[in-house]
Amino acid sequence: LRCETVDMDRVVDDAIETVRGQIESAGQSLEVRVTPGVTLEGDQTRITQVVANLLNNAVKYSEHGGRITLTLVATADDVILDVADTGIGMTGEQVRRAFDLFSQAAPQAARSQGGRGIGLALVRMLVQLHGGTTALESDGLGLGSTARVRLPRTMRLPAAVTDRRW
Repeated sequence: LRCETVDMDRVVDDAIETVRGQIESAGQSLEVRVTPGVTLEGDQTRITQVVANLLNNAVKYSEHGGRITLTLVATADDVILDVADTGIGMTGEQVRRAFDLFSQAAPQAARSQGGRGIGLALVRMLVQLHGGTTALESDGLGLGSTARVRLPRTMRLPAAVTDRRW
């Protein structure tokens, strides 16, 4: 990771620009609710990749004309990013496996759009490298889903790194 002060306004703008064409092609709407001026320590490129992957999944698994909402808020310690959609939703088992490598909520739908089940696994790995957490929830099939990323505002190295004695 290349750690620096990350401007979350820029992250959101860059991630949206990455998927804007897909959103427009799908006739979907994107609502953005961002607390302005939020920063954190991390790798700006990788955090942008996380947000773009979440948006890409929301587009991929939402119907034509669907609605996607990106919300970003900050606490004193964390930045919380939610990407919600009105898409196909997931069963409880699909939610439990969603961040596993090669897992797909609807394999046929994902493959038809080039999905391989890597995006959310990559999201989880990048978020964990930043000391953050990932979560996913859905009320069931046909009821959409919400992906949540929580990132610390100050990088926290894993205990295995910080506890080494030389």
